[in-house]
Amino acid sequence: MTAPLPFAGIGELLPSSAESTAFGFTVARLSVGGDCEREVAERRAVAERVARAVLGAPQHTVILRFPSELVELARWEWPADRRGQHAGTLVYWEDESLEEPPIPSGLVSTVVRNGEHPSSAFVTDSLAVFLDSFRNYVNHYSYNREIPSDIARDGYADWARRTIADEAGAAVLLREPNGEAIAAATVRLHHDGGGAVAEVELASVSHARQGSGRYRDLWSTIREVARRSGAERLIISTQASNVRVQRAWARLGLVPLASFDTHHVSRRSPTPQGAID
Repeated sequence: MTAPLPFAGIGELLPSSAESTAFGFTVARLSVGGDCEREVAERRAVAERVARAVLGAPQHTVILRFPSELVELARWEWPADRRGQHAGTLVYWEDESLEEPPIPSGLVSTVVRNGEHPSSAFVTDSLAVFLDSFRNYVNHYSYNREIPSDIARDGYADWARRTIADEAGAAVLLREPNGEAIAAATVRLHHDGGGAVAEVELASVSHARQGSGRYRDLWSTIREVARRSGAERLIISTQASNVRVQRAWARLGLVPLASFDTHHVSRRSPTPQGAID
């Protein structure tokens, strides 16, 4: 299969300064792409190569993400000084209906793209929607007892700020006619050999408006942003445990695309190695 996601092959081990600063110990990330459908012997070789990279990392924690079928890596036996912890499964869905026309909603939409400078109200209201929507969301950080839940939640705000400011990013904010902000999204455009892929990083409806049909209105606006950005494909992901939003995606016509496991591999020590003072 062609790589369905914005990463392919075995990526580089990349230090994560944002997560290191937020959590108080050093963090790196390593992703294995969705094009890794291999024979058993090849999968073992991939697992060995990835494990060597993780063990050679100086960081306290490596956040490892790989295709769920790469079981050789999922069951890897880490040495006594490391703790490998499954941290959930990320499922990707794809929207194959990019050409559907926008749905009239009566809402006021504002779109910021390509690193434009949004108003302070746009940023403040978007972040408020994200934090409200994600306050009880279980993500891969939730599995790691070294990461406080409030810090993990606040990470969504930092993620949104970075995407809004990025040249390849876009953000959507929907308001009621009275000015109340009720839904928000961030989208990033990736380019690969198969054309441009728009990845929805965050998509939220405020708690008070969930179940009112406003997610459909938000998704219609996201589709329009993807089309105008020149994307040929539109993808989004969530934790496998988030069944509610996957039911909404199915009603919108999205289809399952891929499944990735997340593992946190951390050093065993009373104080995280490489801790940030």
